[in-house]
Amino acid sequence: MPVYYKALIKNGYELEPSPIRCGGEGSIFLVQGNSSIAAKVYSHGNAPKEKLYQMLKMPLAQKSDYIAWPQDILFNQTGTPAGFIMKRFSYTKSLAEMLSDTSFQWKKRICVAANLCDCLLYTSPSPRDSTS
Repeated sequence: MPVYYKALIKNGYELEPSPIRCGGEGSIFLVQGNSSIAAKVYSHGNAPKEKLYQMLKMPLAQKSDYIAWPQDILFNQTGTPAGFIMKRFSYTKSLAEMLSDTSFQWKKRICVAANLCDCLLYTSPSPRDSTS
């Protein structure tokens, strides 16, 4: 039976009951009726609320086709942030796997580096944010 989550932007999403991947922070679920997106649901209600809201405001959410960036925020039945919706990728590798793979072409390595720089640009505090 699908699991329903309310969302910030859309009315809500029905997720498949079993995750396709599990990790340290949470699990990845398929979204019913939309094969182009997936959902990350944090374990034990540990969704970083402020971080998700800030990431959703950043233009990287619409810009990149290669980064799993929040596109919508999911809320559990009590209204607490539980996870987020992101683009779904059919084939993924960790950064360490990509960089150690000798068959990984240099043009793709440059693309990975550019995406990583975009992530750092949008998530790092600017010098004016420091209080020194």
